[in-house]
Amino acid sequence: MPFISKVTGVPMVKVAVKVMLGTSLKQQGYETGMYKRQHLVAIKAPVFSMSKLVGVDTHLGPEMKSTGK
Repeated sequence: MPFISKVTGVPMVKVAVKVMLGTSLKQQGYETGMYKRQHLVAIKAPVFSMSKLVGVDTHLGPEMKSTGK
């Protein structure tokens, strides 16, 4: 959901929770389709952990690292 929310700009989880609590999509200001059609393509590519590969510098991996001192 975070990826779809980021691409569309629609806070999907927040909208869904409100629907489950009884607030309709229409009451939240959404019409049919929820998202205005645009000419774009969004692709989510897999990211693999570098620490599992032999001989690879783990500083280049996708893992979140602290930037503090």
